[in-house]
Formats: sequence, C-alpha cells, structure tokens
Amino acid sequence: MRPPSTPRLIVLSLLSCLLTARAQAAEPAGCDAFRWPAEPIRAVLQGEAVQFASGNATPFTPGKALQLKLQPQASVTLPVTPQKPPRNPTPFAGTLIIAAPAASGSYAVAMSAGGWVEAIQDGKSLRTVAFSGATGCPGLRKIVVFALEAKPLTLQLSDIAAELITIAIVQAP
Repeated sequence: MRPPSTPRLIVLSLLSCLLTARAQAAEPAGCDAFRWPAEPIRAVLQGEAVQFASGNATPFTPGKALQLKLQPQASVTLPVTPQKPPRNPTPFAGTLIIAAPAASGSYAVAMSAGGWVEAIQDGKSLRTVAFSGATGCPGLRKIVVFALEAKPLTLQLSDIAAELITIAIVQAP
C-alpha cells in the first residue's frame, strides 16, 4: 500500500481542522445556554471554597464550593480508567473522596472548567443521568447529574486544562 501524497495529507488535515472547528462552534455559549438555571450553581462555585489536594477526603456537603488541586494526569493513578481519552495536551487529573450522602438521590456535580468527571461508588463508574455544558459563562463550565446511593463516593476528574478546579455538588436541578 502506497503512503498518501503530501497534497492529500494537507487536504485531510484541513478537513479535520474544519470538522473540529465546526464541532466547537456548535457548542452552546453563555450562562443562559445551560439546560437548567445556571445562576444558583454559579453562585455556589464563586463562593468561598474549601481547598483540597487530590486524593483527600471530605464530608458530603452539598451546596459548598470545593477547590481541588490536581496533578499532571500522567502521574496520577486513577481508580477507574477515564471513559474518554484526554484532549488537552497536558491534562491534569485527581480524585476527591466524599462521605456518603444522607440519602440516595440525583445530585449534580458542577465544574468551573471543562474536563471529564466520573462519580464512582462500589468501585464502579456511575452512568450520567443528565449533562449540560456551555462556554463563556464565567465560573461555570459543566454540570453533570448522577444518581447517587447513600454510600461513600469518589469523584474522579481527568482531562482538566488547569491545575486548580472548583467543583460543587448540589441537588439536581
């Protein structure tokens, strides 16, 4: 089989760039682009945050901002393999161990930055119940809803572009 010619490689590269730009352009923008009212969740994320290093534990405190200091993803041993490979050239990752919620229910994990979040209970990654994300909303980038049981929880964050991220767990909208 003959390798592709240089002009063909250029065309393929341009096509790939156009498709990527089109996908990014289609992403919703602005705080009003979320599926749910963003202001209450943004207010939590922009409030005073309790700081943690990756791997630390915290009580289950819905409605409180938690700032997590992450590590380069290549140096972190994550409890489960992330469901998506990193898109950032130098991604950061980390975990936060959270005590069991008082009651089972739907809870939203809000993130100040883009990336991948997984809720882990009993050693297994939980399925996402709902998701909403938007660019151009200061302090809020993504909201992911999980059905949590009244059991300890590990939040696993990966493919984060920065070393610090603020997260909050709130009642699902």
